[in-house]
Amino acid sequence: MLAPTFVAFEDDPVCFADADAAMFGPCLLAAPALRDGAREVEVYLPRGPESWRDFWTGRVYAAGQIATIPAPLDRLPLLAPAGAIVAMTDNGDDYSRLHDEPSRGLRVFRVPPTAHRAPFSSKTTVSPSSAPRPAWRSR
Repeated sequence: MLAPTFVAFEDDPVCFADADAAMFGPCLLAAPALRDGAREVEVYLPRGPESWRDFWTGRVYAAGQIATIPAPLDRLPLLAPAGAIVAMTDNGDDYSRLHDEPSRGLRVFRVPPTAHRAPFSSKTTVSPSSAPRPAWRSR
């Protein structure tokens, strides 16, 4: 589902002023370069996740900030929130491997170690129904 950022981050008022970036589902923020000749784009990275990672380079950006992201002609600037897991296929041009398991994989965008906060003590018992969900993933 493609949606403006304020749909996923309704508690962040800055998202309501951003008309250029959009979320591809809950795990990818697309920041297209809309100016002629632009090779980088400024994008607001919504508050909620601990941080955001550039999908292509892995560079970490702080949430709640405006970041300048490279926007070369051969790829769309994409960012993933910390903790996101994206399903991948190794080569989108090889349709003969559409059902071949080795071509499938997951890309995990880890939370940076400096941002990690343990929400549980060693004595806490967690079941799927009692595990807390981040507010930005509650939909």
